[in-house]
Amino acid sequence: MTTAVLWALAVWWSVPPCHDRRLARVGAVSPRHRSGWPLPAAVAAGVAVLMLIVGGVLTLLLALACAGPIATAGWVLRARLAARRGNRERQAVARACGIVASQLRAGRMPTSALALAAEECSVLADAAGLTAVGGDPASLWLDQAMEPGREGLGQVARAWSLSQMTGAPMAEALGAVAEALQQDAEVRRTVESELAAPLMTSRLLAVLPLAGIGIGYAIGGDPVAFLTGSVAGGVCLALGSALACAGVVWTERITARAAR
Repeated sequence: MTTAVLWALAVWWSVPPCHDRRLARVGAVSPRHRSGWPLPAAVAAGVAVLMLIVGGVLTLLLALACAGPIATAGWVLRARLAARRGNRERQAVARACGIVASQLRAGRMPTSALALAAEECSVLADAAGLTAVGGDPASLWLDQAMEPGREGLGQVARAWSLSQMTGAPMAEALGAVAEALQQDAEVRRTVESELAAPLMTSRLLAVLPLAGIGIGYAIGGDPVAFLTGSVAGGVCLALGSALACAGVVWTERITARAAR
């Protein structure tokens, strides 16, 4: 029962909520100001107290030792999925900006160029709809630039507004922005490829203690019986699990900062 509850909590926490971005922009709290911690943490604390009362200290220690890797795996999975979505969004923004610039160089008006680019790039769909009714896409892009992976839309908005106010050639301005975004994407890919080896090493080190259990059996011991059959063993197991999980999370955060 407790194992099922812990698995459910880990899966629930690792799957990001699905929100409609268009609705999120209308009166909703920004995702940067929302936290997914309070409710799962409260439920986990309640389950821990219940296990302590019903099963005792050893049961709680074993449950914590199992819950740590599950929650860490869910967190890593969620972070990797978010990073991939962010990379796709950055590539889409750079491509969209380049298409708009090429349409402008072909002699099209900004509104027409934006509408044609939106047919190929969904990231511009909202802006194209706004300009079709006479709105200013720059303010919308500045709002969308707050979303992960769409930071480049802020540069697009500034180039668009500057060209509108000063009469500077918009094609050249957006072309320069598109080139800068492409270069930024290439740098990110290079950094991520360089960080792949340290990430793999940290994950291997996290599962290395399992080899120690195998060595214990090889020399005639019974490490599993000790770890799961006594409070001292449970403390060692829970502490080792926590340290391994902390190492994985620490390495993931360091590499994520370096990739920025």
